[in-house]
Amino acid sequence: MIKTLKLFLFFLFFSFSVFSQQSTRNPDGSITFNAKVSLYFSVNEEILTHDQFRDSIATQKYIFSLDIMEANNDTNKFRLVSKAPQNIVDIELPVVEWKIMDGGKIKYGDSGKITLLSFWSVICKPCIEEFNELNEWVAAYPDVRVIAVTSDSDSVVSAFMEKNNLSWSNITIVPEYKGDFNDTFMVRIFPLNVVTDNRRVVKNVFIGKNKELMEYICSLL
Repeated sequence: MIKTLKLFLFFLFFSFSVFSQQSTRNPDGSITFNAKVSLYFSVNEEILTHDQFRDSIATQKYIFSLDIMEANNDTNKFRLVSKAPQNIVDIELPVVEWKIMDGGKIKYGDSGKITLLSFWSVICKPCIEEFNELNEWVAAYPDVRVIAVTSDSDSVVSAFMEKNNLSWSNITIVPEYKGDFNDTFMVRIFPLNVVTDNRRVVKNVFIGKNKELMEYICSLL
């Protein structure tokens, strides 16, 4: 618990220094904000106490933004930002055509299968660990499709997989993702796993590596 709190405080202070120019770093490494007033808001713009804001960040479900308010910069406004897309369960996603790693193309949503859209990056260690597990698991479930979507280029992904001796033969990898679903949700953390049914309807969203992911997909079969 103490270790988690220290990591949280480090993240909080470090992020504040990035967002705010109205701050002073103290000799002991801590940061003092020069603003006289700090206001805290939920993702729905509801006012929070400092403790409520701190406890929300500690759940690891949120990041935050910081706005300098008023002309004299004497008020800071901290706003929670959800790591996961909000209110997308039961939304039907459109059919999208993507280029895949072998140079071919696929259309998301044309397979009639339960699909896991996993947003990832080559620098995301939990993503790699999860794909190693998913690649073995999905081989036993022909009615499930796993599509790994990344903004990394084809060459970057290929070089990374070759360097690390990775072969995900049961996962369809989509490089150079251009944000086709940005109108529906923004990806702010990896891995972000979106489970859709055979009609492209979003059934659930999982933030980060989650041991319940495969169990949940099985419950839909």
